[in-house]
Amino acid sequence: MSRFLSSTAAKVIAVLAVIALVVAAVWLFTTRTKTITAYFESTRGVYQDDTVRVLGVKVGTISDISIEDGLSKVTMEVDHEVPIPADANALLVAQSLVAERFIQLTPAHTGGPEMEDGGEIPVERTAVPVEWDGVKEQLMKLSSALGPADGEETGPLGDFVDSADAMLEGNGAEVRDALNQLSHTMSVLSDGRENLFTTLKNLQLFVTALSQSEEQIVSFGGRLASVTQVLGDQTDDIDAALRDLDLAVTDIDRFLDNHGTRLTTAVDKLGQATSVVRDRRADLEGVLHVAPTAMANFYNIYRPYQGVLNGVLAMNQMANPTNFICGAIAGLANNTAESDAELCAQYMGPLFNSLTSNYPYGAVTPPVTPTAEPHQIWEHQKPGTQTPPGVQPPSARPDPLVNVVNKGDNLTDTLLATGGA
Repeated sequence: MSRFLSSTAAKVIAVLAVIALVVAAVWLFTTRTKTITAYFESTRGVYQDDTVRVLGVKVGTISDISIEDGLSKVTMEVDHEVPIPADANALLVAQSLVAERFIQLTPAHTGGPEMEDGGEIPVERTAVPVEWDGVKEQLMKLSSALGPADGEETGPLGDFVDSADAMLEGNGAEVRDALNQLSHTMSVLSDGRENLFTTLKNLQLFVTALSQSEEQIVSFGGRLASVTQVLGDQTDDIDAALRDLDLAVTDIDRFLDNHGTRLTTAVDKLGQATSVVRDRRADLEGVLHVAPTAMANFYNIYRPYQGVLNGVLAMNQMANPTNFICGAIAGLANNTAESDAELCAQYMGPLFNSLTSNYPYGAVTPPVTPTAEPHQIWEHQKPGTQTPPGVQPPSARPDPLVNVVNKGDNLTDTLLATGGA
């Protein structure tokens, strides 16, 4: 009995061990792969257990092929250690007409998100090769379209060949020259492709700038339309103005014909005068700079009440006559000038120093006697006029500081209309 129980227990343990191994194998296989589903328009020549590749290297197999919504649904088991891009494409590749087909996943993963287990590739990202039957069918259609129809000797292709033969007959040299020129043109374009690309790039920048300035362009177009409308509304006035301008141009042309020589002479003389003024520019600038001050000084020294010029003759060298006179002697071009200047300063210096003065002793104006006595000068309003309200009436007597003349005590004071200070 115990021996029977021992045999039964051994069998149960063996069965459990086999089940555990099967479960472990299934679990290990399922955990080492991930499922990816792709939808194709057609899967002709592809079967279950065919390979799935990345860059030509096998990374998995096809586990199932089924039909879903008119498309071929292909389920693939791919090694989970091989990263597949999340936006990968699936291509059905046929190396030859009879070779085994496989599914290529492209591109290879170089970074970025990966496709997870259970990911799908839509039909927009799958492609199938053109079948030979399809190619043959299209060739047959093409040959039928180009060939002659029933009851005709030649078809479209033959007609084209005949027309080309008639057109090119006797024009071989011209065709050859045209081809040579076309080849030369293509060579020029090829040699200048960098400049061509630069031009296209600049054109792109220009178009981009125009696109960014759309509001300004629209505004400019609106303003241009407004100007056009205004010009359209003023057509009559513009026509009249243009007619008057045409008449004016005709008159000017007639005037130039009649007086062209004299006008040319006048312009030439005016140019000469302008050249003189240009050459004397520095002198004119000096006159314009000094003249206002000189006129103001002359106005300020004139005394209308006394009829005198209230000014003195200022000579720079009169402040030191010794240096002035003896220095002039030293400047003579002779051998004894320097010694003569020293003798002048030694013997005549005391006399010259007694004549030192800021102004020379002499009158520079007409007689300094007054032309009218103070009591003979009166200021009054014109008869029949009145002083406006709020305005101080003029003084009954002239300003004594302006009208009174002091003869002074010495010769220098006689040069001042108001006397010495």
